Amino acid sequence: MQEDVNSDLSNQPQESIDPSKSEEEATANQRITVSEQHTPNNIATQVSYCNWDVENDLGITGKRYGGGLKITITNSFTAMGSTLDNDITSQLVLQLPINNEDPIFEGIIVLHNSMYGSKSHGNIRILVDGEEQFSTGDIDGDCISDFPFNVDITGADTIIVEADATVSGGSFEYGLVS
Repeated sequence: MQEDVNSDLSNQPQESIDPSKSEEEATANQRITVSEQHTPNNIATQVSYCNWDVENDLGITGKRYGGGLKITITNSFTAMGSTLDNDITSQLVLQLPINNEDPIFEGIIVLHNSMYGSKSHGNIRILVDGEEQFSTGDIDGDCISDFPFNVDITGADTIIVEADATVSGGSFEYGLVS
């Protein structure tokens, strides 16, 4: 799955519009392209992402945020009541825009309020061109913290947001927000 996302996390510089380019072409060069891959890659494992709803989504701390992505990691059997734990690794691959001149990728990693009291847990890491630059450590539904990050991406081509999650009794749901 690949999707263009215009997110508040993009921190893209404002670029003057070249009259020889259509508005769509100019905007496309400033977007972060997002794709997702996960293991195990089977029919029971599901990872979805969408825009963080600034009106309705809350972090586990009860705070609202200015937008970003909401990622949900689940297993069909867990959703149907299975008590088995399922280990899932999800990688969101953020392909940087062609004209990326901002050397800093910053935002906040938060657990969604639906995680409160959940047995599901995980570690969310940010990798820049394959090297780890940030990690939340193991977090779960009892972790009432936000995780601000500020990562140098000078000269980088790709950012990977990797979640190693154990889904237990419910989804592992987090936000990459501003």
